[in-house]
Amino acid sequence: MSHTPLISILTKNKLNGDNFQELKRNLLIVLNYEKYKFILDKMCPPEAQPKIMKNLEDLLRGQVTLAQQSTITNLMNSQQKPDSPIKEHMLKLMRFFAEAKHNGLN
Repeated sequence: MSHTPLISILTKNKLNGDNFQELKRNLLIVLNYEKYKFILDKMCPPEAQPKIMKNLEDLLRGQVTLAQQSTITNLMNSQQKPDSPIKEHMLKLMRFFAEAKHNGLN
């Protein structure tokens, strides 16, 4: 896919959890324009499926690693503010630990 002004739509508007419909609409616009919409309309050949799954696993593994590193960094850099209640700080730490568990850290 060549770099066109439409591609910038996808690079500027990444998926952030609550904009799936907008991202999907933008993706369809770009694929239609680039004449690649057939990718969404045809079945994937069986011999390509293992390679696609491996690529997706690699991609997601990288995202998980980044999330884990971010969580650890937040925990390590967390300090209680002077003259602030300990409860506030402990709740913040508990959120970081819950996030760490959610991201697969033990």
